[in-house]
Amino acid sequence: MREGSKIAGCVALIGLLGADIGLQIASRFAAPPSGVITVQQAAQPEGSQETGNNPKPNDTYGITLIVALLGAGTSILTLFVIGYQTFIFRGQHEIMEGQRRLMRRQANISSQQITLARDEFLASHRPHMTIHQVTLLPDYSGARPDEAPLEAEFAIINSGTSAGTVISSAVELSYLYYDEIMPLRRMRRNEVIIPVRYEMGMADTRRIKGDDLSGLAFDEAGDPGFTKKLYLRGWLLYADDRERRRTTYFCWEYDRALERFRLTDDSEANATY
Repeated sequence: MREGSKIAGCVALIGLLGADIGLQIASRFAAPPSGVITVQQAAQPEGSQETGNNPKPNDTYGITLIVALLGAGTSILTLFVIGYQTFIFRGQHEIMEGQRRLMRRQANISSQQITLARDEFLASHRPHMTIHQVTLLPDYSGARPDEAPLEAEFAIINSGTSAGTVISSAVELSYLYYDEIMPLRRMRRNEVIIPVRYEMGMADTRRIKGDDLSGLAFDEAGDPGFTKKLYLRGWLLYADDRERRRTTYFCWEYDRALERFRLTDDSEANATY
């Protein structure tokens, strides 16, 4: 639009200049008013004034008319050029607007394709949070075996193929009778595993203290329903980058013969949903 305005301004300036020149020429050859004698006529003899070759009024009128027509034609041409340039640049402006809208649509399509590719990647690459390496820590307080506090350490590992963020958790370390074991989903959260992001392959360790004492005074011999065993159990809620949530349940039982924790045989207590 700026180039068109410059061109139209130049044409208009040329037209005005031509009209000004024409008016100057017309005023130069026009006949003086009646009763007015020019300096040249006064300097000439009377005979030469009567028979001189001065332009006739009719001739100067024709020149003035031609100049006026030329100026009008120039003005009309100028207006035509301005209108034509305006029409052309308006069309170019519309083309540019169409290209801008097309580029915006292409950018939106590219963004949607990136989001779709990311969703497909996350759908096939999921985080998988698991509990490993549960260890009963020794007590160095010097307390009696049946009065020593319980403390265990365990590892949290993201063994999946994408990152996951912990949302909430519940973990307990306690001696329980077989009939005291309640479903894991009913455990209240205590955030022993703090909410944090775990990248793929990332691991971390946590410690937990039990509410009971060591329980060494309890005899494990006898019927299973009348024997207390030490458990580390709980659940872990986490989400992937698409905010799709998963819950891992775990239950570890301390084996005194092996002096270590091992996973229980309950498949529902050691699964991810």
